[in-house]
Amino acid sequence: MKQIFLVFSAILLMSLIPPSAYCQSDIPGSSDVKSVFGITQIETDDDLELCCFAAYGWHLVDELKFDAEISEFPFEDISIVERLLKFGLRPIDTEQYYQLEDGRIVVILSRSNFEKILDRFIRNVNLTKEKK
Repeated sequence: MKQIFLVFSAILLMSLIPPSAYCQSDIPGSSDVKSVFGITQIETDDDLELCCFAAYGWHLVDELKFDAEISEFPFEDISIVERLLKFGLRPIDTEQYYQLEDGRIVVILSRSNFEKILDRFIRNVNLTKEKK
């Protein structure tokens, strides 16, 4: 009888946990943001924006099909995502281009394109919270 009471008590407590308590490992980019900034929880909208940027705010290309200013990419011995976050690179009005040591180019999305992705990202995170 005591065990049944404990099981039902545990179920009741789990149902009372606020819906914002979700598995943060489900958030794309969260592990990178946590490791770079030394945080344990993704709590603010800024944190979510960083997660979105780490996961979807950039991509790699072998070459550009047009002329553009290409900058040197900072830091060499860490991952691309860590470099982006540590150097403080974020989307601006235009795309940004950074050359890697191996010749590939990191393209950071423009702010307008990133905001479209961010909007969808936040919706998906909120849907994930509601399901849990």
